[in-house]
Amino acid sequence: MRRAEAELAAAEADAGRTARDADRFKGLADRQTVSAQQYDASRTLAASTAARRDAARASLALLREGARAERVAAARAESDLATAAAEGTRATAADLVLRAPVDGVISSRNVEPGEVVSAGRAVVTVADVKHQTVRVFVSQAQLSRVQPGRQVQAVLDAYSDREFQGRVATIATKAEFTPRVALTEKERNDLLFAVKIAFADTTGLLKAGLPITVHLETPAGATKTP
Repeated sequence: MRRAEAELAAAEADAGRTARDADRFKGLADRQTVSAQQYDASRTLAASTAARRDAARASLALLREGARAERVAAARAESDLATAAAEGTRATAADLVLRAPVDGVISSRNVEPGEVVSAGRAVVTVADVKHQTVRVFVSQAQLSRVQPGRQVQAVLDAYSDREFQGRVATIATKAEFTPRVALTEKERNDLLFAVKIAFADTTGLLKAGLPITVHLETPAGATKTP
């Protein structure tokens, strides 16, 4: 009896919560804040949990009336089926919620509300504002003085009096900006290697697209790479 009462209490709580969620999703759907599919999923989940609640009520009523064992077993089986259906619907509804792999800021929305999205398509672009990177280019002469893990300083044009600390994350193994196959000795000096600089700035001042100057060496032999 106590088990049946506990199951009914849990089912009633679930049914009440999902019903409120469905009402909330209706308002959001009317304002086109969520898609019609999300609203339909919330309604389906509410209906499933309501069915589970009703089955639990029937099971408890039979127990209280002293029904025969087979009727109680049938009611429990019906309750179990309703519970399984509710769990399946809840899992389906969870699949409609997108979760970003990192904390960040949405920099662009690639689809419109209500639009059908195929598997693998990017819905939004999330910028990781806590782990910024800058791509700079160094010449062959500078390359020997740049090692992965080396600490560097950078200055934004808008904040010339403030330095941002970073480190060399990766160095390209292949030169870029090669104009043609046959190069003169002078032209070979123009070959550049891409270097990725990683920052862990928490001020929010480093933003995508801003011009920045990176100092790869100490001031005694400074190498500036914009």
